[in-house]
Amino acid sequence: AKVLEAANNTNKAGVSATTSAPTTPEKSSTTTATTTTTTGSVATASREELMDVLQKMNKKVKALSALRTQLTEKAQAAEQDRDKLVEIFQTQVLEGMDLSSLDPDKPQPEQLLNLWKIKDQQNKDQLQALRSQMQALQS
Repeated sequence: AKVLEAANNTNKAGVSATTSAPTTPEKSSTTTATTTTTTGSVATASREELMDVLQKMNKKVKALSALRTQLTEKAQAAEQDRDKLVEIFQTQVLEGMDLSSLDPDKPQPEQLLNLWKIKDQQNKDQLQALRSQMQALQS
């Protein structure tokens, strides 16, 4: 009765809260485990069939949990890298610019790109002014 109840809970919730057989960590297979067995339904399934389905589902849950953990770690690392790049960009490329005008409601990459274009134009203007001064001195 407990096995049938656990299988029914697994069928409803997607994961089992109780397991009575130990499982070993393995790579999850590409086929999906189903709660219906070769006999047709959970109510008529044998204990071995239900345990097999339960073990397969537990293996998949463990594999998905491990994958979620890996993806979470990768996302955190990507966010840290992004923050470092933004800091470098703000301190090195946009040096001397007023960053207080950044609008928190707008996407930051667009604003930084606009500031970069402004800074680039300022650098071009300064370069042109220096070229003009150089030509004036040479004449």
